[in-house]
Amino acid sequence: MERPANDKIFEQYQLIVEDTARLSDRRQTINNIYLSANSLLLGGIAILVQQSGVKNLADLPLIFLLVCAGMVLCFDWSRLIENYRKLLALRFDLLKKIEARSDFPAPIQTYTEEELLYPSDPGKRRFGFTRVEVNLPLVFITLYVLVVIGSIVVEYPLIAVQLATWGISLPHTR
Repeated sequence: MERPANDKIFEQYQLIVEDTARLSDRRQTINNIYLSANSLLLGGIAILVQQSGVKNLADLPLIFLLVCAGMVLCFDWSRLIENYRKLLALRFDLLKKIEARSDFPAPIQTYTEEELLYPSDPGKRRFGFTRVEVNLPLVFITLYVLVVIGSIVVEYPLIAVQLATWGISLPHTR
């Protein structure tokens, strides 16, 4: 005996809802991993700077290497956030399309109703985890850039002396 079409539609709807929840959980796990990795890298850089006092130029390449690793992580993190955003948007669109069907068996159209909470207003920004997530890698990139600038500023005299030995003159080094 074949099930009615309504049952099949609702079953597919349930599968998409469950898949969307799993995808959201994976996204959160990925965010936690990247947040932890970047925090560890920045902490490692801070300990390195504190312990060594960046007293010689030999410390700078290691700091720059860690900064580069962190920035690569941030760019990868940003790319993944965008991919998850697109995948979740697709699933939400599918759910709303199923809810819009005349043969949709559920009495409440959850995802369609949720859309009414946040009307499409291009000039208005609404709260969303994606916006917060997108900013996290940018915050870390800014911190990494500040580490590089700070290292150069602190070590400018040593850098200038070293470059002078190679015949490269920097301002205010004489």
